[in-house]
Amino acid sequence: MDPVHHFQLPARDMAALKPFYEGVFGWQIQEVPGMDYHLIATVPTGLDGLPTVPGGINGGFYRPAPGGPGGVHLSVSVDSLDGTLAKVQAEGGRVIMGKTPVGDFGFYAMVADPEGTPLGVWQDAKPQ
Repeated sequence: MDPVHHFQLPARDMAALKPFYEGVFGWQIQEVPGMDYHLIATVPTGLDGLPTVPGGINGGFYRPAPGGPGGVHLSVSVDSLDGTLAKVQAEGGRVIMGKTPVGDFGFYAMVADPEGTPLGVWQDAKPQ
């Protein structure tokens, strides 16, 4: 099974939402320099930034595009993003955003299931 890897919450004003989630849930939220994005730690992470708690999932705030798919987004971690995108299309889904590099960390794509629900797909970068 491919596990849920990451979640994203929509936020028009990330700085204003930060104290809410930190105060209510005790999450740690930090701005990512140079990106319009904030990381959300719901469980402790290691030096690699990955959760150290089995089954733990961390996330981030994203700024929803006007008219784009809003709501909470989940990302699933897969071994082969290319293979998964082919399976999505073969099973009646569609690719919303193709394979996109995310720094040196990995690759991201967004798909929709046959009913149109968006879902992120993540592949970790492989050491060369």
